[in-house]
Amino acid sequence: MLFTACEVIQEGKMAKSTGKISKFLQDKGFGFITPDDGSKDLYFRSADFKSGAPADGSRVEFNAVQGPKGPQAADVRIIKETLPRDCVFETFYNPATADGQRHLKEELFFEAPAKAAEYLGKFGLTSSALRMLFQGFRSFAARLEQGGMTFDRARELFGDFYVQKVVRQNQRGMLPDPVVALFDAHRELILKDGAEMKGFYRYLTYILCYFGDKSK
Repeated sequence: MLFTACEVIQEGKMAKSTGKISKFLQDKGFGFITPDDGSKDLYFRSADFKSGAPADGSRVEFNAVQGPKGPQAADVRIIKETLPRDCVFETFYNPATADGQRHLKEELFFEAPAKAAEYLGKFGLTSSALRMLFQGFRSFAARLEQGGMTFDRARELFGDFYVQKVVRQNQRGMLPDPVVALFDAHRELILKDGAEMKGFYRYLTYILCYFGDKSK
């Protein structure tokens, strides 16, 4: 039998509920969680966090309890999301043909970016945030693809991009955790050689195409 967060309080049960942080006021030290079951938003305090740091859009699990002013969330923990396995590549290319040619895998054009776009959208990523991320990656990957930049230089720029545009924006609550997971899952591959960096550039391009116009 399933219980909503409010029913958990009424029944005195301590089963974990899940939801998403809808708003966090860092300067005031509190915020609100929207439960997955559709019940009313629950108040929480920064002190109620047992693991992770609160940020808008973060997925969390929590206990719904009766606080001094009504229902609230306690023992809040960030849920670390991982990408679906078929959205992660070990290489973006098929084995080389007899004449030494390497061609991109078919799934790079179809299933993988479509599923990745759907998955990222579920966690609050907006089309504007994805476009900004894409433009940042394109600023060096496109030049590499056109032969206007060495791979060593592109690697250096990717490192700067990763820290400032992925990690930092995630810390600020501008990018949901699965976006970081997308880059972390492919980071070694991107840094391996120029062909794989170009492959990820294509992948990111197609994710953007499938993503559509999603906004808050």
